[in-house]
Amino acid sequence: PRTEKIGNLTMDQVIKIAKMKYDDLLGKDLKRKVKEIVGSCVSIGVTIEGKSPKEVIKEIDEGVYDSKFK
Repeated sequence: PRTEKIGNLTMDQVIKIAKMKYDDLLGKDLKRKVKEIVGSCVSIGVTIEGKSPKEVIKEIDEGVYDSKFK
């Protein structure tokens, strides 16, 4: 993972990207597709909501953003 952070996205922006790339992503549903995008953010040095992507993945698994995936 990049140690230099090159940008920050909001969760709404990540969801928008997942919807734009919906057919190209492998996840079964929007939540899993968002996790794919967040996982890519680890590699390219992008934070989400000012947090590390790994932290955001844990929050997604805990249901913090479930209301946004409907």
